Order: sequence, then structure tokens, then C-alpha cells
Amino acid sequence: MKNVRLDSLRLPVTLGRYRLVERLGRGSFGLVYRGEVVGPAGFSEQVALKVAEPGLAAAEPDRLLAMADEASVLRRVRHPNIVELRGFESLDHPHLGSLAALVLEFVEGTTLAKLWGVSRIQGRSLELAGLLDMADQLLDALDHAHAARDAAGEPMGLVHRDLKPENLMIDLHGRLRLLDFGIAWAVEKRVQTAVGLTKGTPPWMSPEQITGQAVDRRSDLFVVGMLLFELLSSQQYVVRPLTPRALVPLLRSIVTTEFATRRSALMAGLARDHALHGAAANGLASVLQGLLEPSVAQRTSTAGHARLQLRGLAGHLGWTPGQGARPLAERVAQVRDLDRPDIDLTQGTTESVPTID
Repeated sequence: MKNVRLDSLRLPVTLGRYRLVERLGRGSFGLVYRGEVVGPAGFSEQVALKVAEPGLAAAEPDRLLAMADEASVLRRVRHPNIVELRGFESLDHPHLGSLAALVLEFVEGTTLAKLWGVSRIQGRSLELAGLLDMADQLLDALDHAHAARDAAGEPMGLVHRDLKPENLMIDLHGRLRLLDFGIAWAVEKRVQTAVGLTKGTPPWMSPEQITGQAVDRRSDLFVVGMLLFELLSSQQYVVRPLTPRALVPLLRSIVTTEFATRRSALMAGLARDHALHGAAANGLASVLQGLLEPSVAQRTSTAGHARLQLRGLAGHLGWTPGQGARPLAERVAQVRDLDRPDIDLTQGTTESVPTID
């Protein structure tokens, strides 16, 4: 059988020792599936598989190298809030031949995009404790990833570069996982993006990403600031485009927007949605201002520092880290019960403005 495409296969289908049972989405390398691996005595385990399109190695060898790079990065950043790598394998199919696949922990839950989108449709903000827990866990995961070292003990200089609601999963227990290091920057990667070129997903990009400058861990922190601003205030930090033609104005807005011009929107959202005023609201605004500083030199320097700032506000916020797990788990269960694949936070932005790759 010639020119068979991966997405033309009828599920379930067997690839190597895995049985693919559900298509979860499409990535830059190929398709993502929920799969099962079966062992002796009735043992079985669910996994997620990112499977390369047939012929990828011959047609686009750099993409296969980038896939291997992602596996190498994930091997170095094991953390409770980062999706776990199980392996990078070559899987055989009788008609498609040998296919490269990243085998990952399967996270049963929902994405922040879906969780947030359902909440907006229902006219309900997410609970403050849940939002703070997500921020705390994301900052902890990034602090760990940014500090990763290679086999020789040298800093990898890792930058995720594609933080967005679709790449953040909340599991059934209310715990966050960071996904998809497919376009991450690391010093040791064989496939790099030259300075002057841009990778990322609008609007979740830092000013230096947009302008093609060199990026470091502070680039990820800017995007964390955007996410937290919008989660806490229910307001967009910059206006989303309705069509791809509006991409340039969107990117320009990210580069030029000053936090001071959006502070009142944040304060209004904190008061309206979370009954936060005074020291609590001002403290959160201070944390976000540091993250959203357009100047890299003046931005909060590490995820660990931002996390300490956030935890320093716990008393004012009436929050204990871990307190948000139960309300988040309840929200995840509600979203899964709805089974609405069309619901998405971005209201068309994800479809209109794809990842720049």
C-alpha cells in the first residue's frame, strides 16, 4: 500500500507493541494518540504517543532530529508537573513501515484551554485557590526546567517557548502538567532557531520572541504573566485577532503594551471575581508587573523568585498551596462530563493564528 497517511488508518490500530485507540490531536511532527501497551497476566497501561508522519526522516530530516531533541530534553526535566517521557521508539506497521514515536505519560484530565473556555461560557471564573495552585505548580515546573543540565553538567539554557492553555493539562486530581517541549530552546539541541526567526503561538509570546531576539528563561516568564493576568482578571491582556490578517497588530500590541495601562483591568477583575482588595490585590499586581515587564533586563529573573513572591502573599490571599486541588478536580470532572470538543478558550484564535514554526 503506497502513500498511506497516518490519519487515514482506522482505529484501533497496532503500531509495534502499542495499540492506538484514540486520536488526541495533531502536532508539528505528526499525530498524537492515546494508546495502550499490554503486558503479561492482563497488565495494561495507557500512554500518549506522538507519532511521526510516514517518510518524515527522508522528507524533513530536521523535524525527526527535532523530535529526538524533544525526547532528550524531556529526559533531563523529570518533575511532577512536567509530562513524563516513557521512551523514543521506532514502531513498525505493515504498510507504513517504521515510524518514530515519542511515548509519553498519558494525563487523564483536560487542558487549561478547555477548562477556561467552559468557565467563560458558563459565566463563572475559576476559583482563586485553583488559579494560585496552577500558577505555583507551573512556576515550580519552569524553575526546574530552566535549571536543567546536560550529561556533562553544563546548563542547558532551556526555554519552553510555547506556553499556552493548550499545553497545560489539569489531571483528575487537580494537578497541573506542562506539555510539549517540541519547539523548546536548549543549547545542546541539534535543530535550532536562528536569531532573527520567530517560533511560538500568538498571543502567548514574549516581546523578544516576536522581534526575533535571543530568548532565555525570562521569555517564558512573560507568558506566565499574560496567562495569570487573564486567568485572574477575566480580561485579555492584549486584544485577540478575529482573522489571521490581524496578526501583525496583535504582535505589535504585545511588544508595546505596558502593564500600567492594564493594571486597572486587573484590579477590577480581582475585586469582581475574587473579592480581592488592598494588600492582596496590590501584591498580585506587583508580581504580575514584574513578569510582564517588556524589558528583559527589568523583568523578574527566575520562576523560582516569582513563586516565592506568590507564596509570600499566601496569608493576604487566604491561600494554602495545595488548597486548590479539590476545586480544580471538580471543574475537570464537570468539563469531561460535558464532552464538548468544540469548546476553547481562544474563541477562534487558535484556529486563526497557528503556531509559528
